[in-house]
Amino acid sequence: MVRAEVPNAAQIRELFKKGTSHFNLGEYRQALADFKAAYRLHEDPNFLFNIAQCHRLLGEHTFSLVPGPVSLAIAARW
Repeated sequence: MVRAEVPNAAQIRELFKKGTSHFNLGEYRQALADFKAAYRLHEDPNFLFNIAQCHRLLGEHTFSLVPGPVSLAIAARW
């Protein structure tokens, strides 16, 4: 199978790396901003899980507002 080229792939990877670094350092607000920026460029559901984790660790439970199957996938991981 051939993968389709993702526009802005380098920028998305950089945002993911920065977000992961912030997350690992407990800098959840900065990680949240990076993961959201990456998701805006490429709507990968894995970013939604990262976003939800940041909200959870910040004590913000807005991630439950994600509609449909994504919220079910997130809920299943708790």
